[in-house]
Amino acid sequence: MRLPPAEDFALDRLDPVGIYFEYDGERIPGVPVFDSPSTSAEGIAGILAPIGGPVAGQATIAVAELSPSRPDTLTRDEAHVMRQALSGMLWSKQYFYYDLAQWLREHGDKPEEGVRAQVRNKDWFHMYNADVISMPDKWEYPWYAVWDLAFHTIALSLVDVDFAKEQLRLFLGHHYLHPNGQMAAYEWNFNDVNPPVHPWAVWTVYSYDKQLRGRGDVDFLKFCFEKLSLNFTWWVNRKDEDENNIFSGGFLGLDNIGIFDRSSPLPTGGYLEQSDGTAWMAVFASVMLQIAVELAVEDDLHYEAMALKYFEHFLWIASAMDNVSFTGA
Repeated sequence: MRLPPAEDFALDRLDPVGIYFEYDGERIPGVPVFDSPSTSAEGIAGILAPIGGPVAGQATIAVAELSPSRPDTLTRDEAHVMRQALSGMLWSKQYFYYDLAQWLREHGDKPEEGVRAQVRNKDWFHMYNADVISMPDKWEYPWYAVWDLAFHTIALSLVDVDFAKEQLRLFLGHHYLHPNGQMAAYEWNFNDVNPPVHPWAVWTVYSYDKQLRGRGDVDFLKFCFEKLSLNFTWWVNRKDEDENNIFSGGFLGLDNIGIFDRSSPLPTGGYLEQSDGTAWMAVFASVMLQIAVELAVEDDLHYEAMALKYFEHFLWIASAMDNVSFTGA
């Protein structure tokens, strides 16, 4: 694809940065992203019109939606960093297709016929991905990681809060969330356990959306709360081996720092009880308490009972952390 001459971009009004767009299978370097407050979204669309619809449209959206969210206190260099970072986030969306039932059949696993194969993700045959998802990096890491995505939504909410909410809701839907309540980790091993940051992301995005629009999206919050309650129950039932409110879980975000893989069985047998896993669960309980209080105020007083439930969970976990001994007593 050939771009118009540089003079067509009216470079005296623009400030190009080194990002890439992808169009028709090609990487296009040097497409300007704009920093001038005087350049309107309409003006940008006109300047980029010779390039073509998809590129012009995405660039216009990126600039138009970033402008209101950029703090006035930022220096020019800081504004460049923020704009480039958010442009990269917007461009890291990718359509992701993965039909687990089909993939498992192709690898000899047919649970409906009672035939099981020793292949990865064999317990996730309900999983069906056919959505646009925010990737860690769609060129180098073209797969989703759910706890990474939770952090993505915080940044994405600054420029597209509806997309951020859709992403959080997506991974709690019936095509993604396991029937037992577990959230998928990442494509090569959905069974891995990641830090439960999804509730924090849900609450943060909801709060920002409420600040932005003057009222909260209660339907979004209710849906996520109900599904996250299933996930919380999965943690309590599956990752508290001794039922003493001390949790395990695996690597839990601390990549490549241990002397052995905490996500794998111990070579000597037994299991780990982890301070970080327990701390994550305390955070989980406290955020669910916060969401329940919000829903009780904004929607239905019956959520007070759920608020009490998560308050009690938090106290039990905090007490366990204060009173656990090296002997496990």
